[in-house]
Amino acid sequence: MKAESTVSKPAHKPSVINQKTFGIFSLSLRDDGILHRHVSARGEYKMSDLPELNSIIGEMVNYDPVPVMVTIDESVTVPFEAREVMAQKSGSPYSKAVAYVTKQLAHQLIASFHININKPERPTRLFDNEEEAVEWLKTFLPSN
Repeated sequence: MKAESTVSKPAHKPSVINQKTFGIFSLSLRDDGILHRHVSARGEYKMSDLPELNSIIGEMVNYDPVPVMVTIDESVTVPFEAREVMAQKSGSPYSKAVAYVTKQLAHQLIASFHININKPERPTRLFDNEEEAVEWLKTFLPSN
Protein backbone atom coordinates (compact mmCIF):
# COMPACT_ATOMS: atom_id res chain seq x y z
CA MET A 1 0.00 0.00 0.00
CA LYS A 2 1.35 3.38 -1.01
CA ALA A 3 1.33 6.14 1.61
CA GLU A 4 -0.32 9.38 0.55
CA SER A 5 1.32 12.67 1.26
CA THR A 6 -0.55 14.96 3.60
CA VAL A 7 1.47 17.98 2.50
CA SER A 8 -0.76 20.35 0.62
CA LYS A 9 0.26 22.96 -1.87
CA PRO A 10 0.21 26.49 -0.51
CA ALA A 11 -2.79 28.47 -1.70
CA HIS A 12 -2.22 30.85 -4.58
CA LYS A 13 -1.48 34.25 -3.10
CA PRO A 14 -3.16 36.78 -5.34
CA SER A 15 -1.05 39.45 -6.89
CA VAL A 16 -2.03 43.07 -7.36
CA ILE A 17 -2.68 43.96 -10.99
CA ASN A 18 -3.63 47.61 -10.47
CA GLN A 19 -2.97 49.88 -7.52
CA LYS A 20 -3.88 53.49 -6.83
CA THR A 21 -3.89 55.84 -3.86
CA PHE A 22 -6.32 58.70 -3.43
CA GLY A 23 -6.16 60.70 -0.23
CA ILE A 24 -6.59 58.25 2.66
CA PHE A 25 -7.72 55.44 0.34
CA SER A 26 -5.39 52.75 -1.00
CA LEU A 27 -6.96 50.69 -3.77
CA SER A 28 -5.58 47.35 -4.94
CA LEU A 29 -7.24 45.29 -7.67
CA ARG A 30 -6.14 41.70 -7.22
CA ASP A 31 -5.75 39.14 -10.00
CA ASP A 32 -8.61 37.11 -8.49
CA GLY A 33 -11.00 40.01 -9.27
CA ILE A 34 -11.38 41.34 -5.72
CA LEU A 35 -10.76 45.01 -4.99
CA HIS A 36 -9.09 45.76 -1.66
CA ARG A 37 -9.97 49.24 -0.36
CA HIS A 38 -7.91 50.28 2.65
CA VAL A 39 -8.69 53.43 4.63
CA SER A 40 -5.65 54.86 6.38
CA ALA A 41 -5.43 57.17 9.37
CA ARG A 42 -3.07 59.55 7.63
CA GLY A 43 -5.78 62.11 6.87
CA GLU A 44 -9.43 63.03 7.25
CA TYR A 45 -12.32 61.02 5.80
CA LYS A 46 -14.15 63.61 3.68
CA MET A 47 -17.53 63.18 2.03
CA SER A 48 -16.35 65.41 -0.80
CA ASP A 49 -13.78 62.72 -1.78
CA LEU A 50 -16.38 60.01 -2.48
CA PRO A 51 -17.33 61.00 -6.07
CA GLU A 52 -13.67 61.08 -7.14
CA LEU A 53 -12.99 57.83 -5.28
CA ASN A 54 -15.84 56.17 -7.19
CA SER A 55 -14.50 57.53 -10.47
CA ILE A 56 -11.03 56.07 -9.76
CA ILE A 57 -12.51 52.72 -8.76
CA GLY A 58 -14.66 52.70 -11.91
CA GLU A 59 -11.57 53.16 -14.08
CA MET A 60 -9.71 50.40 -12.20
CA VAL A 61 -12.52 47.83 -12.64
CA ASN A 62 -13.59 48.84 -16.17
CA TYR A 63 -16.87 50.16 -14.76
CA ASP A 64 -18.06 46.66 -13.80
CA PRO A 65 -19.03 45.99 -10.17
CA VAL A 66 -16.61 43.71 -8.31
CA PRO A 67 -16.43 42.19 -4.82
CA VAL A 68 -14.74 44.62 -2.41
CA MET A 69 -12.79 43.92 0.77
CA VAL A 70 -12.53 46.94 3.07
CA THR A 71 -9.91 47.31 5.78
CA ILE A 72 -9.38 50.34 7.97
CA ASP A 73 -6.67 51.67 10.26
CA GLU A 74 -7.49 51.57 13.96
CA SER A 75 -7.91 55.30 14.54
CA VAL A 76 -10.07 56.09 11.48
CA THR A 77 -13.59 57.34 12.07
CA VAL A 78 -15.99 56.99 9.15
CA PRO A 79 -18.62 59.75 9.21
CA PHE A 80 -22.23 58.63 9.62
CA GLU A 81 -23.14 60.39 6.35
CA ALA A 82 -20.50 58.35 4.50
CA ARG A 83 -21.95 55.11 5.85
CA GLU A 84 -25.41 56.17 4.67
CA VAL A 85 -24.12 57.03 1.19
CA MET A 86 -21.99 53.87 0.89
CA ALA A 87 -25.05 51.75 1.74
CA GLN A 88 -26.72 52.91 -1.48
CA LYS A 89 -25.80 51.33 -4.81
CA SER A 90 -25.36 54.82 -6.25
CA GLY A 91 -22.94 55.70 -3.44
CA SER A 92 -20.61 52.83 -4.33
CA PRO A 93 -21.64 51.78 -7.85
CA TYR A 94 -18.72 49.43 -8.53
CA SER A 95 -19.20 47.26 -5.44
CA LYS A 96 -20.93 43.94 -6.12
CA ALA A 97 -20.53 42.77 -2.51
CA VAL A 98 -18.63 44.24 0.44
CA ALA A 99 -16.68 42.47 3.18
CA TYR A 100 -15.55 44.65 6.07
CA VAL A 101 -12.52 43.14 7.80
CA THR A 102 -11.53 44.32 11.27
CA LYS A 103 -10.50 42.94 14.63
CA GLN A 104 -11.15 46.27 16.39
CA LEU A 105 -14.25 46.13 18.58
CA ALA A 106 -15.18 49.76 17.85
CA HIS A 107 -15.06 49.17 14.09
CA GLN A 108 -16.96 45.89 14.45
CA LEU A 109 -19.75 47.72 16.30
CA ILE A 110 -19.89 50.48 13.70
CA ALA A 111 -19.89 47.96 10.82
CA SER A 112 -22.64 45.91 12.49
CA PHE A 113 -24.67 49.07 12.98
CA HIS A 114 -24.10 49.99 9.31
CA ILE A 115 -25.19 46.55 8.10
CA ASN A 116 -28.25 46.33 10.35
CA ILE A 117 -29.43 49.96 10.32
CA ASN A 118 -28.22 51.43 7.01
CA LYS A 119 -29.12 48.14 5.27
CA PRO A 120 -26.69 48.24 2.32
CA GLU A 121 -28.27 47.61 -1.09
CA ARG A 122 -25.70 44.91 -1.87
CA PRO A 123 -24.53 41.83 0.04
CA THR A 124 -22.42 43.07 2.96
CA ARG A 125 -20.80 41.13 5.79
CA LEU A 126 -18.36 41.69 8.63
CA PHE A 127 -15.30 39.46 9.16
CA ASP A 128 -12.41 39.41 11.59
CA ASN A 129 -9.97 37.87 9.11
CA GLU A 130 -9.18 38.40 5.45
CA GLU A 131 -9.14 34.70 4.50
CA GLU A 132 -12.81 34.18 5.39
CA ALA A 133 -13.75 37.49 3.77
CA VAL A 134 -12.01 36.52 0.53
CA GLU A 135 -13.71 33.09 0.46
CA TRP A 136 -17.10 34.79 0.83
CA LEU A 137 -16.27 37.46 -1.77
CA LYS A 138 -15.19 34.80 -4.27
CA THR A 139 -18.79 33.58 -4.37
CA PHE A 140 -19.62 36.85 -6.17
CA LEU A 141 -17.03 36.36 -8.92
CA PRO A 142 -18.14 35.10 -12.32
CA SER A 143 -17.61 31.37 -12.85
CA ASN A 144 -14.60 30.50 -14.93
